[in-house]
This record gives sequence, C-alpha cells and structure tokens, in this order.
Amino acid sequence: MKQIWDEILEQIRQISNDIYATVNPPAAPSQIRLLEEEVGIKLPQDFCGYLSALDGQRNTEEQTRDRNVERPLLGYYPFLSVTGIIETWQMMNALFAKETEPLEWVTEDKIKPYIWRKHWIPFTEYEGSWYLILDCDPGKNGTYGQVFCWCSGMDYSDVTANSFTGVGSSFIPRFLGLSGPVYTAQTSHLSSTRRRRVSTAKAGVPINTIRRLTFRPPRQNTPPAPPR
Repeated sequence: MKQIWDEILEQIRQISNDIYATVNPPAAPSQIRLLEEEVGIKLPQDFCGYLSALDGQRNTEEQTRDRNVERPLLGYYPFLSVTGIIETWQMMNALFAKETEPLEWVTEDKIKPYIWRKHWIPFTEYEGSWYLILDCDPGKNGTYGQVFCWCSGMDYSDVTANSFTGVGSSFIPRFLGLSGPVYTAQTSHLSSTRRRRVSTAKAGVPINTIRRLTFRPPRQNTPPAPPR
C-alpha cells in the first residue's frame, strides 16, 4: 500500500507543486499506535501503509485549519493528519453519543444502519458535513476496512471501495489516462520513465486530471462525488 501512495505523491509532485507542498511527512509508528489506541482497534494494514507514506495534509487540525485557502489532495477532499483524524473522530462520537439505536427505515446491508458508529474512522473531510470513512464496524454484507462516504441521506448499501487499497489504487489509472481500477494490473508493466512521461502536464496530462487535483467547488449544498 505504501508503494501505491508513494506513486500517487510522485504524480502529484509532477502535476502541482502547490498541492504537493501541503502533504505531511510520513506518520511515525508511534503516531499510528496512538491512533489505534485512541479509536480502540487494530487498523487495517493497508491504512497503516498509507499513513506510512504520508500523514495526511498540513493544517487539517482545528487549531490551524482555514477551509478558505486549503488545497484538497485529490478531488474535493482534504486528507486529515493523524491529529485531525483523532479530533474529528472524537467530535463525531461526542456529537452522536445519544444516537445508539439503529435506523428503523434502513435495512442492514454493507453499512450498519446507524447515524454513527464508534469504529467509523473519518480520514477526509469536506465542508464539515461530508467524510470518507474507514469502516471498521461494517454491516452484515460489508467488509472490514471498507470505505464509504458519510453524509446526510447516505446510501447504506453503497461503498466507495471494499478496502482502503481500493481507494489508493483507483487513482493511479486516472493519472496515467487508463480506465481500469487496479494499479498493479494496469501500470506495473510501465517503466518509471514511461509513467513519468505520460503523467506530466508537459507531456500532455489530460486537463480533467489537473482539474481533478486543483478544482475547488463553490460553497454550495451540492455534495462532491467521492473518488472511485
């Protein structure tokens, strides 16, 4: 997993130095252990691998955050640092502490039919109301470590990816102009020189790839689509 995110960071560095400058250094093992102790579970290995490549983005903690100037890493979603994850997780648990009953009108599927669960780990945030969640308490048809978009009116049968690996691997083909979802199957045969050549703006990066990295939507109620 770390290899995939190292590759993503290299693609971002070549396309946008401004966005690359917002990336934190890798999280130390002690930080990952702190996160696990705080949330009370052993995190999936692929998520730990991601944190070993980057500790989210700079200034995604409440004391330093300015949503008017931040640059999302991919799409619309700023990636939270370990500190930001813990802060947001604590806030959501406090906010929905009394919401302990399942939603009567939702049939359990991939995601448990609750407003909030203790072992839902938010790792991105948009406008204070849209989060990508690492699901460590899935529904009966779900998978431990799946990822879904938490928001008002969310679809409890739909997940963004069946694992955190799926989130990372889905981005590489976008950078390279490929259509398939899996990094290892579709890009491993390319040399590093070829991957650099097809991904740089000078060599003709598709304009929508650059927009996907740099475009920030207007302040509105219409939500962004989570990455797939």
